[in-house]
Amino acid sequence: MQRIALVLLMLAPLAAAAQSPSTAGIDTGAAAGGGLVFSNPQALAEAGQALVLLFVLALLLESALTLLFDWRVFLAYFDRKGWKTPIAVAVAGLMVWVFGLDIVASLISAYSAAPLESGPVSGTLTALVLAGGSAGVNRLMRGLGFRASDRAAEVAPDPGTRAWVSVRVSRRQAKGPVAVTVTRAPAGTPEPAAIAGTLGARPPGLRQLMFRAPDRFPGNGGYAVEAGPVYQIGVQGEDASGTPLPDPLSGRLFRFAPGAIVDLEVTL
Repeated sequence: MQRIALVLLMLAPLAAAAQSPSTAGIDTGAAAGGGLVFSNPQALAEAGQALVLLFVLALLLESALTLLFDWRVFLAYFDRKGWKTPIAVAVAGLMVWVFGLDIVASLISAYSAAPLESGPVSGTLTALVLAGGSAGVNRLMRGLGFRASDRAAEVAPDPGTRAWVSVRVSRRQAKGPVAVTVTRAPAGTPEPAAIAGTLGARPPGLRQLMFRAPDRFPGNGGYAVEAGPVYQIGVQGEDASGTPLPDPLSGRLFRFAPGAIVDLEVTL
């Protein structure tokens, strides 16, 4: 219901732009010799209709793919962030090709003295905009002046009070499950310097970016912790005979800066 309400809210200013000859928020200079024309009310109406169609299609695509990306089987085996972009682009490209949708060409034709024929470049751009979802189309509408832009929120985003940490285990003696513990240190524990990030860690391979890593905690992304408090992070495992192995992180204390992304690598 919230998405439907958002669509209705976005239709209102577009309809007003189509009915009014005013071009507030858009450059009123008309180009000569077949250039772009921004002062024609009919061009604004056609552009508004194209943007509404683009937004609705992006919303439908976004809602349809959410079912796949939230599927438990998908989340168990795949990294949603790693697969979201290629799947969204592929499905959006299929929509553009099968249904003959080329909103970018329609927008350029609306602002141009001569119609623009649909082509691979404009079709690819349409697919990329659709794959960006409703938020991307919303930014496009603000950029074209059809919606008000909250520049204060965009320029000065909230830095937040959390950090994200991950632990990757390279197995040498460990057999079976490995437990990762994250606990706050007792009150009065000396505070180490806050970690803002890590350098020198090996970059993840394509397989690790696309699939969930079995020896990484969490399987993808990062584990959220509060910035500021002191944490103790432990790794607990056993060898083939069931003997507990020494914790490679024993005795270490961690404190994280706001927004920090920290990747720890241990050998067990």
